[in-house]
Amino acid sequence: RRKWCLVDEITERLGRLEPGSLFAGYRIDGILDRGGMGLVYKATDVELERTVALKIIAPEHTQNPDAVTRFKSEARLAASLEHPNIVPIHRGGDYQGVLYLAMRYVPGTNLRQVIDSGQLGLDRVQRVLRSVASALDAAHERGLVHRDVKPANILITGGAPHEQIYLTDFGLTKKLGSPGSLTRTG
Repeated sequence: RRKWCLVDEITERLGRLEPGSLFAGYRIDGILDRGGMGLVYKATDVELERTVALKIIAPEHTQNPDAVTRFKSEARLAASLEHPNIVPIHRGGDYQGVLYLAMRYVPGTNLRQVIDSGQLGLDRVQRVLRSVASALDAAHERGLVHRDVKPANILITGGAPHEQIYLTDFGLTKKLGSPGSLTRTG
């Protein structure tokens, strides 16, 4: 019972991360997105004065100690990926019992919003597909499987034809051949 009270307390605290509050050395600027695994905030690294996207994993996804160990291991692997079409992870860890990832902040939009706003030209579709395929190739060469490739995880910044395409959300990857999973169906 105490464990669930702690989860409820952490979940409530995360829901109250208001602009200006501090979390793990980051000053919260506002919410960027809500996802199935937690919240993504726009934040500022206080020491480096650098804007980041701060993904905070919802506590209910990390109550199993094996899941926490796996998350940290997979986050390290994801952070080791260096590719022009992969959003770099700056830091990750555990802060007061809450897992988080700090990654490059990419201003712009995502492919889901672009698709929802109208038809994409063939040239743009080819640029997006080439960029995402290249990012996935780099991950696969390191033995990582993304597991959540979808339009909302494809970020687009800049204007055509010089826009930059990024694949994000590599924080919940799977190493080929490793057992277990932090994610579940649905």
